[in-house]
Amino acid sequence: MYDFSSEVTKTMSRNQRHGITLLELLVVISIVGILVGMLLPAVQQAREAARRTQCTNNLKQLGLALHNHESVHRCFPGNGGYTEDSRIRDTAGNEIEITTFDFSEAILYKWGIGKPGARPQDQPGSWAFAVLPFIEYSNAYRQLAIELQPATFLCPSRSRGQSEPTADDFHGSYQSGGWAWSKTDYAGNKLAILQLPRVIRSAEIIDGLSNTIALGEKAFNSNDQPPSSWYWDEPIFSGGSDSTVRDGLSLVHDGSPDFRKNWGSAHGGATGFVAFDGAVHWISNSIDQMTLSALLTPASGEPDNWNAQ
Repeated sequence: MYDFSSEVTKTMSRNQRHGITLLELLVVISIVGILVGMLLPAVQQAREAARRTQCTNNLKQLGLALHNHESVHRCFPGNGGYTEDSRIRDTAGNEIEITTFDFSEAILYKWGIGKPGARPQDQPGSWAFAVLPFIEYSNAYRQLAIELQPATFLCPSRSRGQSEPTADDFHGSYQSGGWAWSKTDYAGNKLAILQLPRVIRSAEIIDGLSNTIALGEKAFNSNDQPPSSWYWDEPIFSGGSDSTVRDGLSLVHDGSPDFRKNWGSAHGGATGFVAFDGAVHWISNSIDQMTLSALLTPASGEPDNWNAQ
């Protein structure tokens, strides 16, 4: 007689042998979670390393652009400033001046507007506008393409949103003509990138081109500086504001309330700079103020201090 109970026992035995218990499943999930937890930081570090490399390249390109400007004009660009003819048509076709009214200071600031072909001593636009022809944006320079955003001016780690037409906020009131002007994450050294009509020549950088900061990443706080604000963030094509230059003695991480005047970045613990000789340096955010001051001043006689951090 055939033993059906024996066959059922064999079948159950095979099913049990190929199944997985809840405990085993939980162990597998835990192991996968640990592996993912170990892998994610490595992936994030690799991505940040790539972004930092791109930021380094941006600074290098801008440093070379300054040099090319100096070769052509025999001086470095200035930071521009307001002139009587600094006007542009708004989206309705009316001629306007571009301005920032700072609520905390109760002061109306009028900004220059880039003038294609102007001599450096007469250029109302910022240094960033002046170097556009030297970073392959000659058409934007000639046509005043104020809404065109050159990627060279943006740090990939910061991941800025696209600029928007200005809207008044609790910091100030802005007149942009209804346009979304392009901006920069890199600022000039205010002690060497001077206001209209002043410009500086290589021979005036007595401390040496290799010992003096030309440009660096500027401090930024997205809560206070949204895409629709010009607060300490006026655009590339404007001139005369402290949004395109800095002279502060602090290096801060993005989001710091100390973003006005200062330098800073979205990179962990360091901020990128380029010297007037075109060399890129990454400076620790813990650098002391005296050392940073020495690197900013172009003619004070200090020795090289890049490594004194």
